[in-house]
Amino acid sequence: MKKYNKINRKKENEKGITLVALVITVVVMLILAGVAIAAVVDGDGLFNRARESAEVYENAVQDEGDKIQGMINQIDGYIEEINNPNNPVVKDVATIGTIVTENQTYDGRLKGTYSNPIIPKGFAPINENGVTWGSEDGYQKGLVIQDESGNQFVWVPVDGTNVTFARQDWRNSEGELLTYPEDITIGTDTDTQYTETVLPEITTSVKTNGGFYIARYEAGLPDGASSSSVAIDGSVRPVSKQGATVWNSIDWSDNGINDDENPGDGAVTVAKSMYPVESENYGVASTLIYGIQWDTALKFIGAYGGDATYATDSTGKGNYKGTSGADDIASTSEFAECGAREGFRQKNIYDMAGNVWEWTMEKYSTNRVDRGGNYRNFGSEGPASNRSHNVDRDVSNGRFSCSALYKVDLSSKGETN
Repeated sequence: MKKYNKINRKKENEKGITLVALVITVVVMLILAGVAIAAVVDGDGLFNRARESAEVYENAVQDEGDKIQGMINQIDGYIEEINNPNNPVVKDVATIGTIVTENQTYDGRLKGTYSNPIIPKGFAPINENGVTWGSEDGYQKGLVIQDESGNQFVWVPVDGTNVTFARQDWRNSEGELLTYPEDITIGTDTDTQYTETVLPEITTSVKTNGGFYIARYEAGLPDGASSSSVAIDGSVRPVSKQGATVWNSIDWSDNGINDDENPGDGAVTVAKSMYPVESENYGVASTLIYGIQWDTALKFIGAYGGDATYATDSTGKGNYKGTSGADDIASTSEFAECGAREGFRQKNIYDMAGNVWEWTMEKYSTNRVDRGGNYRNFGSEGPASNRSHNVDRDVSNGRFSCSALYKVDLSSKGETN
């Protein structure tokens, strides 16, 4: 009997131990399940990561959709622009360094604008000092063109806001130089004797084409020529080239005729000889620069983040007496060749400040006006905006403009200019 009871108790004990183990196992499993669920649901758990992944995917899809839509809009814009009846693409894109055989824009547009100027027949677009044709802001930095002889000109954009086409008074009523010109046009003030009559073709062309070209350098002599012996009747063309000898000591007119259209031999006639109106080789005509073009070029230099003080305090920015510094800004102590110092360049235009005075088409009473400073001036006394009408001095032949493209003829395409 004892033996039986002992065996039965042993079996009961074994059953009890098994039940306890089962309970413990279940409890442990519940704990592990809780931990697992917490890990999945909370913190950086799998559910949270899955949700974040889904959000990242959705954002990526949205971003991709936005990019695709942007590309579609851009393509639509190109198509709309190509089909624009007012300014269609009619030619191939111009090639840098290649002379164009007819007036055309760089991107093939029929019409030029201040930001996309016409490249005149007989010239090639060239990229200079990091200023690139076809770039969005190239026109703000000084786009350069060059003819087959190497003469260079810079585009002066007239957008009507940052740069306007107007003659300006750079001094106040006390004669003090201003940081920026007053909002008055020279000639409307009854106290001033500075006047100018601008050819209507030029004014119209600036408005139509959005600007004009200005010679990149002061007027230079052809190789081997001398100011004392070269003809000033227009039979010798000036140059606009770096390193050329400045065509100095030339009269505005050698016979005293003070007439815009019939000035006689001198700076005006020489300037017109560069690209005559009747020439069929070029899409522009040249002229001695007008005061309104000089002022507009100075405003362009100060616009679009340029040097706003260049016009009124040209110290260290041109070949002036007493200028010192590195070789690219140091004075030569005498008049220098065209574009002698890289430090004298502004918006790809050289030497509007310093070196020699330059004749313009402006008048002061019966005298003609020269602009800019001289190597015998200080930069604060004869800055780039300076006007003077004394004629008993050395005066450069001047600076030429390409007359704002007033020769452009688009009549064959149903457009006139």
